Amino acid sequence: MKKLLFAALLTTVLSGCTWFLPAGDPPQGNILENPRGNEVKRSYTLREAVDYLTSMLTLQLMEKCPGETIGIDAGNNPAAYEIAWIVLQQSGKISGNRPGSRDSAWQLKVSCGDMALAMRLEHHGKVVWHEDVDVTFTGK
Repeated sequence: MKKLLFAALLTTVLSGCTWFLPAGDPPQGNILENPRGNEVKRSYTLREAVDYLTSMLTLQLMEKCPGETIGIDAGNNPAAYEIAWIVLQQSGKISGNRPGSRDSAWQLKVSCGDMALAMRLEHHGKVVWHEDVDVTFTGK
């Protein structure tokens, strides 16, 4: 009985699964990768954007520089600085990072436009991570 079961399994494996695949040619185009070019970019509320950026930054900080001091560079935009400070404070609760001075090796650069919020983490001027989100400012 074991020999018969082994022979059946061996025959199935050696058949190359031709019994299970449909007949005919494969579909045209790239069937090995799932291209993501036709997606519509999501728009976040400010609170959702802060939560999303906190999650993404936490992952990067834990992987690249846990416990390091991170400087915040928001240019001359106090609102962008406040958002970056909140994101870094929340991320630091998990990653151990804390805000530092502008001359730190690690810098969190943030820019806030009319409908977008962008953050990037740099180490000695080299971009290590960046993320930008579309924001719908609703006044909440």
